[in-house]
Amino acid sequence: MASIDLSGLTLSTYIAGTEFTVIRRVETVGDDGFSEVTNQIIGPVYGSISPTGDNSLVRQQDFQTGAKTIKVITAFRLRGPSKEAGASYQPDLILWGGDHYVVRDLKDWTAFGAGFVEADCSSTDFIDSPPQEAGA
Repeated sequence: MASIDLSGLTLSTYIAGTEFTVIRRVETVGDDGFSEVTNQIIGPVYGSISPTGDNSLVRQQDFQTGAKTIKVITAFRLRGPSKEAGASYQPDLILWGGDHYVVRDLKDWTAFGAGFVEADCSSTDFIDSPPQEAGA
């Protein structure tokens, strides 16, 4: 167990000051066997967001798109596909910079210090927004 608590520093808006929205998706299966997803909008949530992985152009004969990935580090408890108290959850969606990202890899550091989670996320939008202007 870590013995130094830096939560005052790591929760500072100078370090973890990026605001984003989390879309939590609860999945239920009806008597007819079809699943229904209910979205719960949570925000604002704060954390550190940075680009990661493959952010290159994907070009095919009939379309082109960009593969866009981000890393999110936050004290908010993001979740991947999971179950809790009989409810099933699809991976959280992150809404940031006008684009939607799905949590695809989740690292749980909640047992250390202030308790953070680290998530690698991939864009679910076919066409993403351009980079934001400085200060926007």
